[in-house]
Amino acid sequence: MKKTLKNLSLVISGIIVGVAISYSPDIYAASSKLLGTKITKVINVNYNSKFIGEAPVINGVSYIPVRAAANELGLGIAVEKEINLTSPESLESSIEPSLPDTSNTPAEPVVDNTEKIKQLKEQIEFLKSDIAKKEKEKAEYEATMKSKPSTYEDGIRGDSQKAFYDNIEQNYKSNDRILEMQKKNLADYESQLAELQK
Repeated sequence: MKKTLKNLSLVISGIIVGVAISYSPDIYAASSKLLGTKITKVINVNYNSKFIGEAPVINGVSYIPVRAAANELGLGIAVEKEINLTSPESLESSIEPSLPDTSNTPAEPVVDNTEKIKQLKEQIEFLKSDIAKKEKEKAEYEATMKSKPSTYEDGIRGDSQKAFYDNIEQNYKSNDRILEMQKKNLADYESQLAELQK
């Protein structure tokens, strides 16, 4: 009973596979001859002594399980209107290195830098003007500091002179720090402008 059920299930699966692959007229004609024919026996299919499936024998012809055999042999298989087997060498040569799919990648938006360029140019002009002013002030402070007395008179006049020169010295140091910072900012703005104008 088990053998009969087994044979019946093989016939049914053979019919289903036969119908699935029998779209072309030639194959259909060949496979339609098999419909209703008796399976005389079922034999095991082995590859390198490894069991890969069973093959029904119909009219002296064994029908091996194509997918199982193809998988064991390392062949590619595609079932559409017919069964197509592909050798491993063909599979390897048909595989191209995958490149990133850019078909749906949105194009980078075009950025209008006109306003930013205008602002940078204005800042650069302002800094150049202010740096020139601060350079002039620096020269004036240095000239004034050269006339600084080595000692001060006693009393109010001496205290007033000392306060004057101390104030000049503080202004000089502050001016120098601002000047260095402005020169760095100027170099940074000029670099940004050059990048935007490429």
